[in-house]
Amino acid sequence: MGHRPRVRAGQGSSYGQIRLDTGASLAMPNSTVRSSGNTGLRLYEGAELRDFTGNTITGNAEGPILLYADTVDSLGQGAYAPNDIEGIRIAGGIVDHDCMWLALDAPYLVESNFNVETAAGGTARLTVPAGTR
Repeated sequence: MGHRPRVRAGQGSSYGQIRLDTGASLAMPNSTVRSSGNTGLRLYEGAELRDFTGNTITGNAEGPILLYADTVDSLGQGAYAPNDIEGIRIAGGIVDHDCMWLALDAPYLVESNFNVETAAGGTARLTVPAGTR
């Protein structure tokens, strides 16, 4: 029987419990991140999430996740609540590909404008299903 990774009791830095810089990539299924003094997970623009499903990200002072709009479609089903700030925090950015934002157990909180755009001849569509908060 495998074990479920857990990260907890982080301090209140501006980086979050787990920080992914531009160009970084993380696969993190079935893990727990909790009790951060900031966000549970902080992704900078251009960071990548792979296989991000079944996670529990709760009990964090600044919400479960802060990320850019182009990465939101990488979030899989999991537990994103309760946190002191209830919601997936979106720091703006550009969605430049076809994507869908799943209805999760926490609302999306758009903190800065973002655009859905692409180069000439390409497509970029953002789908937000009914019932998504």
